[in-house]
Amino acid sequence: MLSQFKRAMASFPNRLLASDPGFIRLQFASRIVGSLILAVGVLFLTHGLLKLPLPAMSIGVMLCLFTSVLVRDQKLGAQRLTVLIAPLPGLVTFNLAAALHGHTILTDATFLLIIFVAVSLRRFGPRWSGLGTISYVGFFIGSYLHPPLSMVPQELVAAAIGTASAYASRFWIFPERPVRKARSILHAVRRRMADLLEGTRDVLRAGAPGERGERLLRDRLANLNGTVAMAESFLDAIIADEKTMRELRAALFRLQVSVERVVELVVSGRGKQEPDADRALAGIARHLRAAQPYPEKMSEEEPDLGRSAARQAAKAGVDPDAARLDLALRELRIARSTFAEASHFLWAEDIRNTDRQFGIGAVQQPIPGPASNAAALRLAAQVTIACGLAIVGGELLSPQRWYWAVITAYFVFAGTNSRADTFVKTFQRLVGTVLGIAAGIAVASLLSGHVLLETILVFPCLFAAYYVFATSYGALVFWITIAFSLLYGALGYFSSGVLLLRLAETLIGCISGGLVAAFIFPVRTRRLVWDALGTYLGSFEEVVKQATLTLRGEDGKPIGAIRKHGANARDLRNLMRPLTQSWGIMGPRSSGRVLAVLLSCDYWLRELAMLSHSEGKLVDATMLEQVEQASGTLCASVASLREDLAARQQPPNFSVRSKIDEAADRVQAEGEGGEAGKSSLGLLRIYRMLDRGLGQARTQLGKA
Repeated sequence: MLSQFKRAMASFPNRLLASDPGFIRLQFASRIVGSLILAVGVLFLTHGLLKLPLPAMSIGVMLCLFTSVLVRDQKLGAQRLTVLIAPLPGLVTFNLAAALHGHTILTDATFLLIIFVAVSLRRFGPRWSGLGTISYVGFFIGSYLHPPLSMVPQELVAAAIGTASAYASRFWIFPERPVRKARSILHAVRRRMADLLEGTRDVLRAGAPGERGERLLRDRLANLNGTVAMAESFLDAIIADEKTMRELRAALFRLQVSVERVVELVVSGRGKQEPDADRALAGIARHLRAAQPYPEKMSEEEPDLGRSAARQAAKAGVDPDAARLDLALRELRIARSTFAEASHFLWAEDIRNTDRQFGIGAVQQPIPGPASNAAALRLAAQVTIACGLAIVGGELLSPQRWYWAVITAYFVFAGTNSRADTFVKTFQRLVGTVLGIAAGIAVASLLSGHVLLETILVFPCLFAAYYVFATSYGALVFWITIAFSLLYGALGYFSSGVLLLRLAETLIGCISGGLVAAFIFPVRTRRLVWDALGTYLGSFEEVVKQATLTLRGEDGKPIGAIRKHGANARDLRNLMRPLTQSWGIMGPRSSGRVLAVLLSCDYWLRELAMLSHSEGKLVDATMLEQVEQASGTLCASVASLREDLAARQQPPNFSVRSKIDEAADRVQAEGEGGEAGKSSLGLLRIYRMLDRGLGQARTQLGKA
């Protein structure tokens, strides 16, 4: 039992890294809680000297919290500037609310105006989005506490302490270490690959994946692809040396495709275990799990030797599935070693020298560009109307606690693209609040009278909340609700009635947000999805075209095209998430099948990009003509489907497989088993699989 516990503890950091690549979420939560602990400690020490009133201390803590959460500029210098100017809008709106105290109608009208402006500012980028939210929060805290204007000097002291705490936590205590983060992210990528290969070993041993095993491998493969995309985005942002980044990107892509190829062979039943396959998988997985990648002593000719050996074995009567798997494993070993060589500079002893040599700078991951003016104004109008309804309903229920309804109505629109997104988020907010109140009542009742313990436990709850900030909105609300329950208990305000009132106000905010999303300037999820499908198919076609250019010997960029296509695929997946929820209330189940079919094509597109990049020289002019004809036929099929989607027409069942098969027959007749013929047939097989995926997508779209 003790040994199992020790093994579990020893593997915990690696498991944490696999679930949180680069420890980005861990650093985010640590920064926030660290800044709050520092701010609260300094404020209490200052209170002993200057007797800071509660409203002043509250605005200091609020500015510290929201500055830590909302500063999302990409460049380090821009982050510093945003942290330093963040207190200004919060202090202004805090005192504006205090000055308007007693004028209810004027206060509410001003609050709605601030909300409209704050949301409108989001289109100007992350800095203005953060400043707008801070101004909104400052006004409602001022409306609740209504401090006298004579308190402004103490507020300035508290704001300076809160801002300094956020600055120190972000830039000194938990600073950006780009090289270490790059190492950590790449280690997470390799660990996910190792986990995927371990699952593949289990399938090989069992002889067949089964439905559950296949689903597990597919999920792990999707997680791997997401982690690789995140790694590429981060590395693109920090590595300025173009040649180094190009080599690293190509090596990572090659390794990703090689892992996918092994998994696809096993899942499809076209790769069977031979005596050395299990041992080879175990060895590759062990190398991938190593803290630092290291190359093996292998020649670049080994894949070609392995390919020839596999084909000779097939001719000699050896099981072709076993030979195919052996070839894939050989290519995976080479890809792993190539990646280790391409990324070795990140493990140089002198990190500072590495920074200078490769132009590595401390930046956050790239932030998506601001929304269009029309979309930003539409969202601002929706949020303002929803908050207006929440103010009316909240004040009718409780003139003192109405702000809970407004907070809910404001934040359920954050990060949403459509009304279905908003419905899902309101549901998550409500469920998180209900469960958090139940847990909060239990915990606060259990710890009643232990003020110090209640205060201390607030910080772990906030850490848990912001650790899941980017992954689960419901869990975020759950932990914040528990933290507030403990805080109320420590301040002597706790009662089950207060928490139940919070639940009722949250319900009012959810209803307000849901009604506005449904009926005021609604954005239908299906319209966004169909537009995203058109974009997805456009990049699909571009990958095929770039691969064809590469096969011709021209300057095609299939790897760049597949990266852009991957981003479009992730956008499509995010937009379709409300339609594929397990409870099935957001749309037909065929939506999930459409997504699964289209995303399964991505594997074959990556294979196409890799083969055109690595084996294009093997395709001679005679074979190239047949491959180009098949490529053009496939592109025409994709264009036809995209036109049907743009016209909102039901796509007819349509396949170009017969034309691809004709090209394959001609290649087989002309190639006579040579290397050029084998490579051409491999490309045509990919076109055939892509055509099959498009046909299945047409069928499912007809049902959607």
